[in-house]
Amino acid sequence: MHGSDLRVVYQGVPGAYSEAAAWKAYRNCEAIPCDQFEVAFRAVELWITDRDVLSVENSLGGSIHRNYDLLLRHRLHLQSRLFDDANVGTAKHFEYMFYVDFEVTMAEVRAKNALAEVQEFASFLGVLGSYPMDMTPWCPSRGN
Repeated sequence: MHGSDLRVVYQGVPGAYSEAAAWKAYRNCEAIPCDQFEVAFRAVELWITDRDVLSVENSLGGSIHRNYDLLLRHRLHLQSRLFDDANVGTAKHFEYMFYVDFEVTMAEVRAKNALAEVQEFASFLGVLGSYPMDMTPWCPSRGN
């Protein structure tokens, strides 16, 4: 199902960037607006729609943490996106980009192993950053 057979829900109003993203990902789909992210998640869970196009990042507000929380709560797959070469509408189906944040130093063996495992299945892997965890508890008397 890559087009007119799909019903794709997005949060926003007709003409929103989310609607354009739905059409770009699924040409000729039936794009269905809704007013709340929660409603969009429920529409997919209840099989009212086939797909859900949701933002996890906003150029003005940054990360949309609410949608990360909803991804966990609703157990859906909508953090990935189709790879689009030079943003000219040449998206290749089944070539996805995945973004992952985790708190671990890149020097740690389990981080290296996890990324090596992903690399076996990915055509491209780029590390945006790593966030080493400070194992020392915060203590006001020490000033850390």
